[in-house]
Amino acid sequence: MAESINRLYKTEVIHRRSWKNWTKVELATL
Repeated sequence: MAESINRLYKTEVIHRRSWKNWTKVELATL
């Protein structure tokens, strides 16, 4: 369950930001 919530959060952040910030998103959600 936690994984699905984390995925939803990641996709939400990615949609708001550009794909160039993907690494920053990954680091922020670790």
